[in-house]
Amino acid sequence: MNLKFKKPAVLLLAFVFSAISLCTVGFAEGGSYRELFSGTAEQNNFLFAPFNQTGATVDGEKTSNTSGDKAFGIGDSYYQMEMHAGYRDGMVMTFDNKSESLQDTSAGAGYTAEVAFDFRPDRTTDKPTKIRLYPADKSGTVHLGNRIVHLTFITQPDGATKLTVYDRSGSAILGEVNLSDVLGDYTKNPEHFFRIRAVFNPTDASGSLTRSFKLFVDGKLCLDTTYVDNAKEWRIAGFGIQSEAEYFGDLDNLTMCDYIGQRTDADGTEHINDDRAVSAIRCASILLSGAAEENELTQKLRTAISEAKEAYQSMTVQDDCDKLAETLEEEMKTYSNEDILRNLVFSDFTDEDAEMITKDLSLPANYMPATGGVFDCSFLSDKPEIIARTGEVTRPKYNETVTLTAKLTRDTDGAALEKKFTVRVLADGDVTPLGTIAGDKTVPLPTGGKRILFGGIAEGDASVSISFGGANTVTVENAGEFSVIANLQTEELILYSAGTVLETKLLEGDLQALSISGGTVNNSVLIKTDNYGYTVKNLLFATSDGQPRSIPVSGGTVTGAEIVCKDDTIESAEVLAAVYDNGVLYDTKAASITKSAGYNETFTLEFGASLPENIETAVVKLFFLNSLASLKPIAPEFSYVVSEEVNFNPVIYVAGDSTACNYSDSFFPQTGWGQALGGYFDQSKVTVSNHAMGGRSSKSFIDEGRLDTIFSAIKPGDYLLIQFGHNDQKDGDLHTDADTTYKTYMTKYVEGAKERGAIPIILTSVTRRIYNNGIYDNGNSLGKYPQAARELAADLSVPLIDMFNFSVDLVNTLGEEDSKDIFLFINPNDPRFTGDERFTQSRYNKNEATEDNSHFQYYGAEVLAGFVAQELDNLNLSLSPYYRPYTPVKP
Repeated sequence: MNLKFKKPAVLLLAFVFSAISLCTVGFAEGGSYRELFSGTAEQNNFLFAPFNQTGATVDGEKTSNTSGDKAFGIGDSYYQMEMHAGYRDGMVMTFDNKSESLQDTSAGAGYTAEVAFDFRPDRTTDKPTKIRLYPADKSGTVHLGNRIVHLTFITQPDGATKLTVYDRSGSAILGEVNLSDVLGDYTKNPEHFFRIRAVFNPTDASGSLTRSFKLFVDGKLCLDTTYVDNAKEWRIAGFGIQSEAEYFGDLDNLTMCDYIGQRTDADGTEHINDDRAVSAIRCASILLSGAAEENELTQKLRTAISEAKEAYQSMTVQDDCDKLAETLEEEMKTYSNEDILRNLVFSDFTDEDAEMITKDLSLPANYMPATGGVFDCSFLSDKPEIIARTGEVTRPKYNETVTLTAKLTRDTDGAALEKKFTVRVLADGDVTPLGTIAGDKTVPLPTGGKRILFGGIAEGDASVSISFGGANTVTVENAGEFSVIANLQTEELILYSAGTVLETKLLEGDLQALSISGGTVNNSVLIKTDNYGYTVKNLLFATSDGQPRSIPVSGGTVTGAEIVCKDDTIESAEVLAAVYDNGVLYDTKAASITKSAGYNETFTLEFGASLPENIETAVVKLFFLNSLASLKPIAPEFSYVVSEEVNFNPVIYVAGDSTACNYSDSFFPQTGWGQALGGYFDQSKVTVSNHAMGGRSSKSFIDEGRLDTIFSAIKPGDYLLIQFGHNDQKDGDLHTDADTTYKTYMTKYVEGAKERGAIPIILTSVTRRIYNNGIYDNGNSLGKYPQAARELAADLSVPLIDMFNFSVDLVNTLGEEDSKDIFLFINPNDPRFTGDERFTQSRYNKNEATEDNSHFQYYGAEVLAGFVAQELDNLNLSLSPYYRPYTPVKP
């Protein structure tokens, strides 16, 4: 077989197989393989004539065309061909001046016709491109109005390409298949082109008039079917392409051939389906061309491609060809994964130095690597009490090293990658960076504070001596992170490292200057803190009849407090709760802390101090004492001014997927509706806590502990908005069945919120914007999930906000073009956003174009959030007084 490869001018890549461009591939003994014709877009001057929608030619002057018109042509071969340009930029080729038949009648049932070509669909539109194989009867008459089979390609906004195959009656024999799922994510690369190979047998071995048709895409068998057909249409006689887009994509290297004789071994093994190997080499080259820089990974992949090219020339059996393809495909996967992890660096989710963490981290929900695809991010922490999975930082007693594990899950196939980040969280207090200290150095100690800490990372083999003056000296023997603490309350000097107290001694005399001698200390800091004893997280209240409340009420009680321990050396304390009414002491209650608690551990202390009838004048104070007799305080008093809390600030928690979640500025203008919801309320009175995360289903959100995070914070009077469905449809760990498991998981959200005194509200999913041939699918792509959400809300007697119906009506009202303003349709240097500084650095400004039918730009998010806010107001909840409607402005 003479293989033709795509010319560099079309591929736009340095991808030339000069050594193998005429490689001959062997086939089974006893048969003969014939290339009937072949051509590339380099050939020109083929003829055009118009034809109508049914394929029949109509009157019109034939014109000459050249290769500059994104067309494919056939040069002199067994047949002279002409091109017909016509209906909606369609084209069809028919055979003229036939010198021999496509079917050798003596071959009988053994005849096989093949068409092989490379094709790149139009990725700038989701309108279909159709490729047809036309038949001819025994007399040689070509039937343009019919077809043996036709293929329809539709590209998705995320770059995925969907393929459907129809028989001559128009019935789908291969449903809509996402080729990325079949072939891998590299097919989303805009430079990727598919190698399509159609194998057609008009009769079976007995001569019965049935058709068998096999379709290979990039070397993988996508369809193998047999169906009854009309006796007149024996042969492949024409090839056509139609598109409703502005152009029909690149088509090159068209080859038509037939094989006379047995194509398979006795065991049924096909011989040398070379498409898969060629595709693997081509895809690897495309992937390599997208590399941002040359490094060890690109060099490794480049070597693998060279070895594959060389090995390809000697392929003689199918097993060898498959092995070559599998090896290179695995190398591509390794390269892609390593490249993604290599480029996911700490700076992607924090502006701080990884050795100096003092504030909450902004952990990404999504990651979009240069190699293509979208990954959802989730994080695990080996010390969640210091860095939670949400990125919330609770600064510790000593400097601590925390390992964050980023788990990246690809949204198309669920493939998962992991990368670990080691970060250093500084102890609680005021930080003075000292940098690198090599050799002897003296530094003044900070004044004030109940604890002074010096910490850093010891380098090399030399020991480091740290002194706060006189005998207040310790020695760090081994390299690594350490902290030296002068605890002025317990009068101790402590050496701490790797989670362990290595040495404790009593402080002697007054502290002097900090002195460092011996080896080198990197990333050193001085920290002073006033935290000591206990602090109060919040007070707990009840009504006069004992019902728990999260807000104080007239005549109720202060039942207790959530206490946070700020020092693990305190084993007992007395707490005095005092309630004042208009400045006069109203009631007091005492309680004892009798348990040891770890640093930053939270526990509940119970007492019952009465509140006055007029709570607007009430003040609650807590005093922490060594004993009620000595009245020596061990922590600052805690003062709670009730009048500031009478208008209890409710929190709206959002549990959902990427349609609702928050996005950083690097994703601008992509916005989730939950991110925009707070703008519709008085934000001094209502808080939106958006926990929605991209790529999550009702199941995976729970599996990852995200619902537990909400339940650990949600209080009576708060709200939980629950919206899932988009990802529940996916296979694998995300999947739930709409009628069964989806409802089971959604019920956990509702019941958990009710148990905690919060108000759950179910929301149906927002529709996808899917148009086929200009007809909107009215949200059918979400299947049964919206109805399942409605049924569950009714069964559990909870409010429902039907975002699905609202968004379907919205898309229908706006129409195919104007609805793009709601969804994430963005052009490079889009004038709507160039005036916003965030767009300058946005990844969407760097793309050639973005067409996303699932997610929203900020205007669309505001419109959807406005609907949710209005529905919340209509429910006449405690949120209604704080509802602040406005009309979003389209950019």
